This record gives sequence, C-alpha cells and structure tokens, in this order.
Amino acid sequence: MGRRIEIDREPKKPPPEGQRVPTPPEGLSESQTSITPEAGSPYTFGQGASTTPISITEAPTTQLFTFSRKVWLFIGIGLIVLIMVIVSLFSSANKPKKAEGPRVVTPAFTKWNGFIAKGPLLALRKCPEIDCEKIGNLLVGEPVEILSQSKDWYRVKSKERGEGYIQANLVSKDKPILTLEDYLARGKFYLGAAEYQKVIEEVEQAKRLKPESSEPYMLAVRVYHVQGKKGEAIKEFTEALKRGIEGSHSIVLNIKTGYGPLKIEAKEIKSIEGGIVKLKDGSRYEGEISLETK
Repeated sequence: MGRRIEIDREPKKPPPEGQRVPTPPEGLSESQTSITPEAGSPYTFGQGASTTPISITEAPTTQLFTFSRKVWLFIGIGLIVLIMVIVSLFSSANKPKKAEGPRVVTPAFTKWNGFIAKGPLLALRKCPEIDCEKIGNLLVGEPVEILSQSKDWYRVKSKERGEGYIQANLVSKDKPILTLEDYLARGKFYLGAAEYQKVIEEVEQAKRLKPESSEPYMLAVRVYHVQGKKGEAIKEFTEALKRGIEGSHSIVLNIKTGYGPLKIEAKEIKSIEGGIVKLKDGSRYEGEISLETK
C-alpha cells in the first residue's frame, strides 16, 4: 500500500538552500486538498515510510474578489444617485415659473377722527358682530376716534361711552347735518339718561332749526315736568299750543273747576289764555292748571 501525501497550498516560500521541492503529479486539480501517491510514485519515500498526507491549501483569491465586487457596487450606486440629483436640479432650473400677480401691500391703519353719520341712535358693541353685546348707544353727529378696522367694523372710542365696535358705513369724516328728528331723538335719549341740561340744549337746537314745530316745546314740557318746574312746563306747553299740537303725547292737562277736576289731552286743547283753557270743540274751562304724564 502506498503512502498518502497531503500538499499544503500556502503561499510559496523559498525552499531552504539545497532542498528539492516535489511537484504534484499529473491529474491533481487545484481544488484537491490531498492526494495519496501510488506505490513506486516519486512521492513514496520507501517502504515502511509513514503515510502522512501533504496538505494543499487554496490562496485567498475568492475573498479578494468578493471585497472588490462590493466596492464597485457602492461606487455604482453612488454614481446613479449623483446622476439623478443632477437631472432633478437641471429640470427644476428649466421649469417655467408661474406668473405671479401684483403683490398687495396692506398699509398700516392710521387713527382718525370722525362722526356718527346715521342714527339717530347707533349701538356700540363689544365685538365686531351684529349679535354681540351692546355697550351703549352713540348719537348721530357724535364725535368718535376711529382706532382700527376689522372687515366692515370700526373700533372706536367715544368720550362718554368708551371703546367698542360700530359698523363702518355709519361713520364719516365730515360732521353730518342734523334734522329735527335727529335733535328730538338725541333729546329723548338724554331725557332717559336724566341728563336734563343736554335735553334743553337739543331742544334749543331743534327750535332754531324749525321754529314753527310744536315738537321741541312738548319735549321741553316733559323735561321741566320731570324736574318739577311747573311754571316752565306750562309756559312751554302754551307755546306748543300756539303752533298746533299734533299726534299723541303723554302730557295731560289737569283743571280744577267748580264741578271737579278734569283731565284733557293736549291734542284737544286750542289755547290757554289767562288761566282759561279753550278746547277745539268751543268749550271753555277755568281753574287751576297743572300737567301730568299718562
């Protein structure tokens, strides 16, 4: 039986000087790791010699090839990504831009002074909504300071009623020309607020505007009656009668006659002269006169 020889395929080293290196026999492939020589083979070192195999080990060429393939794979992926980025940048640079309209610049709001243009009374509210709580009333012709704007509403400041919101279309920069109805409405508002001096001021304006009207005098009757100024009230009532009282009023004339007290509505009276009350139906009454409200 021949000896088995294993050839180790480690990297070749120079043999020691003078030593003969055996070569593998024909027919041995690189993948074989060992051979067993036949009898009489040059790798048989005599009878009785040991059959120690000579190992043949493969060189690490496969690992080197695997490492090189990974490197090239990463390089290829990097090139693809770089090309995609360049194409994207080029496409966006050549993409036509959308036409932009003119830029709208909203100027800062400037405070200004104005007047309530319509009325006679305008609600001042806590917020810019028609359903918001009402703070108070602003009067037609009343001056206000416009602080800011919120859509169709102005935030205004009134000297007497503080800050709040009103509808923008009811404010103007110019003071409006007040009518007789405006003065009377303002006077009635002040009467309800017990600001009697302001009532008289509105009455005087109304008298100058339309002296033939009895309405300012009837309003004066009411304010003097509330204040307990009976003489002034009768005087204004007499002037109202001269101009012809029309419509329904809350003032009633009391007359203490010898037949008992009488209550006569203002629209039934024609005149009062020297303590004598003449009615439109021709009747006359004499006695102590006083006024009262219904």
